[in-house]
Amino acid sequence: MSAGSAATIDSSKFIPSLTIIVILLALISPWPLFHRHDRMTFLRASLRCLVPSLTQPIYFCDIILADIFTSFAKVIGDFWLAAIILFSRSHLWQLPAEEGLVQWVTPCLMSLPYTIRLRQCLAEYVTTKSRRSLWNALKYSTAFPVIFLSAAQRSSPVEASASPKEHPLFKIWVLSVLINSVYSFWWDVTNDWGLSLLKPSSTNLKRKRSMPNIPANSHRLLAAPSTSEGIKLPPSPSPTDFDPSERQFAGLRPKLFFNDPMIYYMAIFINFILRFTWSLKLSSHLHHIADLEAGVFIIEALEVLRRWIWVFIRVEWEIIKLGGSREAANPEEFEFLMREGTETEHSDIST
Repeated sequence: MSAGSAATIDSSKFIPSLTIIVILLALISPWPLFHRHDRMTFLRASLRCLVPSLTQPIYFCDIILADIFTSFAKVIGDFWLAAIILFSRSHLWQLPAEEGLVQWVTPCLMSLPYTIRLRQCLAEYVTTKSRRSLWNALKYSTAFPVIFLSAAQRSSPVEASASPKEHPLFKIWVLSVLINSVYSFWWDVTNDWGLSLLKPSSTNLKRKRSMPNIPANSHRLLAAPSTSEGIKLPPSPSPTDFDPSERQFAGLRPKLFFNDPMIYYMAIFINFILRFTWSLKLSSHLHHIADLEAGVFIIEALEVLRRWIWVFIRVEWEIIKLGGSREAANPEEFEFLMREGTETEHSDIST
C-alpha cells in the first residue's frame, strides 16, 4: 500500500488514530450495544482497581483483572508512545524522541498495573493481617527496579559503539530481572496454583492430609450463598474428606480438575520460560535494539498465552480452596467467583 514510501506511511496516520477513537467510544458507550452489560462490568472493575484506597472491598474478580493488567504493562506503555506518534508530527516508522521528564512517563505507565496489585495486597493485609499478603506485595514490588533501572539506562546511554552490558547499571538490572522472575515463578506455582513442586517435603505431606479452609475474615467478598440465583457454597473440607490413599502426582496436589497431569507440568514449564522472557520485555532500553525489537510482538503474544493458562489454574485452585470438586461441581456452580458481590444489571458508570 505504501510501497515503502515514508511520506505515504505518515499520510495514513488517521487510520490507526480513528480506529483507537472508535474502540474507546464503543467501550464507554451507554447504549445497549456491543455487550453493554459486560462492558459496564469491566469498566466498574477497572475503576475499583484504580481507586487508591486500602479499605475498599477487594473482589476475587478484581484480583484476576489486575493480574491480567500486569501482563499488559508493556502494552500500556506502548499506548503512550503510540499517542505521541499519532497525535504529533512524529513519524510512524520510528520511535519518538523522549526528553526530559517525558522519558519517565512510559516506565510510570508500565508500573501502574504492579502498583494496583501492590495496593490490593496491602488492602488485604489491612483486612486480614496475613503476612502472606505482605509477601505477595513484595513480589509485585520487585517489578519496579526492572522497569526503572531499564529507563535509567535508556536516559543515560553508553556510547553508540559500546555494548549495553558496559552500562554501569546493567549488572544491577540483571540481578533485578533474576529476582523478579524467580520470585514470580515460585509464587505462581506454590501460592497461585497450590502446587507442591517448590514446597518443602514436610509441607507437601501436610497438604496431602487436608486442604486449606477459607479464613473467616477473608478479603474476597464473594456473592453470598443465599443470593437470588440460589447458589449454595459447598461445606469447607475437613481432613476426613480426602482419601489418604488418593494418588498425588509428583509436584502437583491431591485434587486436580484436569485428568491429564501433563497439562500442569506443561503449564509449569511454559510459565518458567515466559516469566524470564517477559521480565526482559519490561525493559524499555532494549526496545531500541533492532534485533530485539522485531520479536517484541511475539513475546507479548506468548505472555497473553501464559496469562490465559495461569487464569485457568488460578481459578481452579480457588474453587478447590472453597471445597469444590471436579466430580460434584456443576459448571455454573462457582460462577460467582468471577462476579461482583453487588453486581446489578444496570451500570452505575453510565448513570
